[in-house]
Amino acid sequence: MDWKDVKQGLLEDEELRKAYEKVDLSHSIGKMIIDARIAKQMTQQKLAQLVGTQQPSIARIERGSYLPSLSFLQKIAEAFNTQLLPPRLEFLEKNKPAFSTTTSTYFHSEPNREREFDRFNASWQGGHSSTNSRTFSIKELVQHGR
Repeated sequence: MDWKDVKQGLLEDEELRKAYEKVDLSHSIGKMIIDARIAKQMTQQKLAQLVGTQQPSIARIERGSYLPSLSFLQKIAEAFNTQLLPPRLEFLEKNKPAFSTTTSTYFHSEPNREREFDRFNASWQGGHSSTNSRTFSIKELVQHGR
């Protein structure tokens, strides 16, 4: 029995496989690109053409033998007509408070953005008692180009 067979056998255990993928960033990124490419019914050759590289480069990334730069991953995301989400640090995920300004998904929702800007405006307004001061909603700021 060679190493590939042993590794494959070990990775059949779901918990062990998850731990392996969690540690192996290159492998996780490669798997993500394979999954996206299959979902978009795209060949490695077509993806390479769209991002301006050669097919072997895509194959190396998908194998996990090469860790692409963030700018290259951005090109890949654009080829899939999507956005690249920011990476996260594990210890921040484990110790995340109920609400955190670093939680980007929270602010993707317009009501959440409005609520937080209102909270900020109210707390800021409390420390500034000028009668001429006015608070603005995010919609007003965007509409007026501020």
